[in-house]
Amino acid sequence: MSQFVITGQRLGQTTQFESGQGTYIHESYIYSSVCGKLILEESEDLKKKTTLTIQSLRSKTSIQPTVGDLITGRVSRIRLSSAQIEILCIGDLPLKESFSGIIRKQDVRSKNIDRVVMSESYQPGDIVRAEVISLGESRGYSFYLTSAKSDLGVIHAKSKSGFKMKANSEEEMVCEKTNNIEKRKVAILN
Repeated sequence: MSQFVITGQRLGQTTQFESGQGTYIHESYIYSSVCGKLILEESEDLKKKTTLTIQSLRSKTSIQPTVGDLITGRVSRIRLSSAQIEILCIGDLPLKESFSGIIRKQDVRSKNIDRVVMSESYQPGDIVRAEVISLGESRGYSFYLTSAKSDLGVIHAKSKSGFKMKANSEEEMVCEKTNNIEKRKVAILN
């Protein structure tokens, strides 16, 4: 079995699995330290646990986003009128080097644009899925991004308490541990 995972994604508990290459342990959980394919390595010794390993998909050649590409990135900074994004993947392909992007307030959603509050749409550390809409200015941001479509927005986030959240609606996520609700521009994936 293999699936695509992103940096920082929780993979399992140390009580059930061993940590392998491309992973790390934090508070008895195993996390991915790189983007790539999750590989479950079964042990021949029945007393040993299955090892979780990440096979990095890093490209040997450097590519960069183009208009229309779907990207995965991490929110690095929030301002009143924009969110700065570190672009980590184009489609399913992790990048050899990250690029900088920006989601402007008017590009967060397609409806009620005048009521968008950036801090209620994104938080630093959120993992987002967005589309490249244009090349940016030469100084500062390289790419302008949008999350206005329903399948774009936050795909992975932690609550203020530090626990994983899941989608509650297009505008809310709920903490899996505390059940507290936080506002986000959520990607609704089918």
